[in-house]
Amino acid sequence: MVEFRYHILTIGAIFLALAVGIILGAGPLQDSIGRALNSQVESLSDTNAELKAENIMLAEENARHNEAIEAIAPFLTEGALADREIGIVILPGSTEEAVQSVRQRLADAGAQVNVEVSLAEGWSSETAATARDELAEQLRPLLPSLTPDASTTIVLSTALDQVLRNGSDSEIGAPLAGYLMEFHEPLVEVSTDLGLPVEAVVVIAPDTDDVGLEEVATDDSAVLEHAQRDAESYVELISQFAATGPTVAAGAADSATDVVRQLRNAGIDASTVDNIPSGVGSINIVVAIANELNGMLVHLGYEDGASAGLGERAEAPREVIDPEVAEQGTEADQNVEAE
Repeated sequence: MVEFRYHILTIGAIFLALAVGIILGAGPLQDSIGRALNSQVESLSDTNAELKAENIMLAEENARHNEAIEAIAPFLTEGALADREIGIVILPGSTEEAVQSVRQRLADAGAQVNVEVSLAEGWSSETAATARDELAEQLRPLLPSLTPDASTTIVLSTALDQVLRNGSDSEIGAPLAGYLMEFHEPLVEVSTDLGLPVEAVVVIAPDTDDVGLEEVATDDSAVLEHAQRDAESYVELISQFAATGPTVAAGAADSATDVVRQLRNAGIDASTVDNIPSGVGSINIVVAIANELNGMLVHLGYEDGASAGLGERAEAPREVIDPEVAEQGTEADQNVEAE
C-alpha cells in the first residue's frame, strides 16, 4: 500500500511540474524567452550578412590583385626564356591547374618545353621497393660515374637526369629511357617526345595540405610517415638534378612534408618557388629559371624560406650567333694559329 501511494505521489509531482512549466512558458516567461531567441537570431543574421559582405569584398580585391599581376606579367616574363629548352617533371599529387599555369607562363616567356614527364607512384611507394631495387641493378652498369654503394634512389634519379639532359635519342639516354619506361613497373609516364635534351628542369610538387594529410595522419600515423618518405625521395631526386644543371622546384612550402620546404631547409642548390598556381607563382617560375640559367640561386614566394615575394625580371634567352660574325671569328683564329 505504501509503495502504491509513493507511485501516486511521484506521478502527481511530475504532472504538477509539467503544468507549472506550461503555465510559465505560456505566461510570464514567454516574452523573455522569445525576446532572447529573437535577439540571437538577429545577431546570427547580422553576422552572416557581415561575413557575406566581407567575402564579396575579399573576392573583388583578389580579382583586382590578379588583374594587376597579369598586367605586369609581360614586363617580367616576355622573351625572358626565348628559345630555351625546358623539361617539366610532375610529381604524384600535383594538380593539373598547377601544371597548366607553368606550361602557359613558359610559353609566354618564349621557352620551348621539350619534355614533360610524370613520375608514377612506384617511384617512392613502399610496395614498389623491390621492383625499384631490381631496376637500379640493371641501370648501374650504364652509369659508371656512380659509386658502387649509391642508393637505389640516386641510381634512378641519375638515370632520369641523364635522359632529360641528353635526350632519349642520345647514346647514353636511349638505353636509360628504355629501362625507365618499359620496365615491368614503369616509373615514369611521358606525355611528350623524350628525344630532345633540355637546358633546365622544372619539378612541380604537390601541396600536402590539399589532401588534408596532417588531419588524416592524426588517426593514422603511417600516412604521415609515408608522406615524409615520399618527400625525402623527391628531395634526393631534385638534388641530383641540381648537381648537373639548372633546376627549379615549384610547390607549397607551408607544411613539414612539402618538398619545397624540405629543399629550403636542407639548403639544396636548387631554386624554389612557392604559391603556385597563382599568377605570382607562375611568374616566379620564369624568373627562377632565368636566374638558374645565369648561374644564380633564388627562393621566391610568400611561404617559409622565400627571400622575395615577386622576383625581378631576369633574362636568359638563347644567344643567336650571326653567321658572318662567327665566320670572321673563325678566320681570326686561323690567322692567329698561322702566326
